[in-house]
Amino acid sequence: MNQTIAQLRRLPDLAEFLQAAAVGIRVLTGFDRVMIYRFDAQGAGAVIAEAKREDLAPYLELHYPATDIPEPVRELYRRGLLRYIPDLNTRPIALIPAENPVTQQPADLERAILRSVDPCCVEYHQNMDVAAILVAALNQGETLWGLISCHHQRSKTISYEMRESCELLAQLIASELANKVNTEELNYLTKLRSLQSDLSPIDFPGE
Repeated sequence: MNQTIAQLRRLPDLAEFLQAAAVGIRVLTGFDRVMIYRFDAQGAGAVIAEAKREDLAPYLELHYPATDIPEPVRELYRRGLLRYIPDLNTRPIALIPAENPVTQQPADLERAILRSVDPCCVEYHQNMDVAAILVAALNQGETLWGLISCHHQRSKTISYEMRESCELLAQLIASELANKVNTEELNYLTKLRSLQSDLSPIDFPGE
């Protein structure tokens, strides 16, 4: 963790920073693939950094529609949720009792990290040959900027301490993002103004 954090803080370039973050998280967790996924203003996403096993097909620069991650799921991530599913192939277990005996209402599992998985989510990942996932939110204020998404082709158990470390690292990456995104935008504007200043008026004959 300390080595990863120290390395990340030395990288001013956004692309290098995110790639180093993906590599660092993969080294830390041992997942087969770690991706950093960024949302645009319309909610569509793209994989902008990736660290993976060499034999796996790359997902880097793939784009996904906004419907790929439904709004209710994105809302959960906006609240800083870390989602961990150690085995997508496991049989769901019923909650006992089904209703809270005090309130007589179903238990609210919204923020339960180890709650069961929607069948659509299971099928989606199984089609990608994924058996275990770990996902952490990258928030900028109230905005969900992106996700750190970790995939493993077999079931994978990681400790509570490891999940806490991943959540801490995700928070650090999110806090560093603000400065690096602002720097990237400033550099883009500076380059754009430089190009504009190089343009000279065109004189047309007869004018």
